[in-house]
Amino acid sequence: MTQERIRWTHREKEMIAEEVIKRTKAGQPNRLVTYVAAMKHVLDPDRHRNFSALTVIPDVVRIVTNGGPDKPFTLKPTNVPPAQPSPIAQQFIDEQLAINHKKLEEQLAIDLIASWGEKVIVATVKRVISNPEFAPILSSFLNRLMPSVQVQNAVTKHNPAPSPVDKMAGLPIVLICGIKPHNQGFLQSKFDKKLNLRFYHDDNKSNRNLSVLESKAESADRVLMSMEAVSHAQVETVQKLGKIFTRVTGANSSMETALESVYNEFKQTA
Repeated sequence: MTQERIRWTHREKEMIAEEVIKRTKAGQPNRLVTYVAAMKHVLDPDRHRNFSALTVIPDVVRIVTNGGPDKPFTLKPTNVPPAQPSPIAQQFIDEQLAINHKKLEEQLAIDLIASWGEKVIVATVKRVISNPEFAPILSSFLNRLMPSVQVQNAVTKHNPAPSPVDKMAGLPIVLICGIKPHNQGFLQSKFDKKLNLRFYHDDNKSNRNLSVLESKAESADRVLMSMEAVSHAQVETVQKLGKIFTRVTGANSSMETALESVYNEFKQTA
């Protein structure tokens, strides 16, 4: 249980200050250890506080600097400036404030960097695991990193829930070109455990991302192209790779039929 923070009364602060002044006059240095010893001497144990710098007890330091407890209030001439700490005391206070301020800045910077780094790492891992297009890359990386480790046996032994990468591994990779994003989810769910579907779509047929199309087509086992939504340049990009591709015309149901045909073809040759 967290200890409740202790707040000293004004009289307790005066008692500590008086003891510090007494010890200072007796030859003890006006330093942190003297303040701690004074507190333990004049206050009951349940009123003790832990403090590692004088800057956290400025009221006690002010009373000591002023030479003792405040005098009863009296009107002072307006031309008399307010009492100021001695140069030595002020220098000591300034040094303590500077040290604490620097430590606070350093700790804040460390906390911010740690928090940002953790969020970036978590987001990246989630993205890799949830994206089926990363499956071949991740599998290849793990095989090079740990060639002697039987990952599949370890998964079977502990029976964890299969990840998207596990579910897509070993399935034929089929690239679908021209299907709009809002229709991709239906095809993905329908052929979830049958085909590893990947998609390429360019609304404006701008041909700006032909390098992306080429990269996806190069890693695919089969390419299906919706002819109403692809450009001639996109068709040529797939053709020059020497990939087997199918021209699909008609509604989305035609693409679904073409996918069933591809699945049956791979199933027969498996």
